[in-house]
Amino acid sequence: MTIKRAYMDHNATTPLRPEARAAVIEALDVLGNPSSVHTEGRAARALVERARRDLSMIRRDETFFQSVER
Repeated sequence: MTIKRAYMDHNATTPLRPEARAAVIEALDVLGNPSSVHTEGRAARALVERARRDLSMIRRDETFFQSVER
């Protein structure tokens, strides 16, 4: 008899859905500060805005964006 294991340590890491993983990989190729006005910054800003739009269609009442400055 084989016992199926369940991964329960989601504080350490959580598996990504395939579409989320694809979005992260796409975003890693975009360089630029979304607050800047140069071409790279505008591309990064467009990516952020598209993500906000897409998430708001899925979980409008549960979506929060935050940044951390150190």
